[in-house]
Amino acid sequence: MTLNETKSAPPLFDGLVDKAHAGLSWLARFAIAGLLIVFAGVLTVAAAVAGLVIASIALLLRFAAKGRVRAPRGRSAEWAQAEGITLEARRTDHGWRVE
Repeated sequence: MTLNETKSAPPLFDGLVDKAHAGLSWLARFAIAGLLIVFAGVLTVAAAVAGLVIASIALLLRFAAKGRVRAPRGRSAEWAQAEGITLEARRTDHGWRVE
């Protein structure tokens, strides 16, 4: 028999080191997976907060612009300043009617 054909039983210490290495590698994979899940959650919450901030800024701009009177643009300004034209608006069941 040659040395290559024989395999002796591993010593106790080598078996413990192998099992500890396997356990630590599993623990590292589990930790990385957990960190990825936590990072995905943080990213989702950050995107939601960014959306709420954008929506609140849009609402603030809308309500801030309500107090200001905007000047009419285009041809409507000419019609509003024209003499002899009187428009009357009446509320109907289907909305407003201008005559």
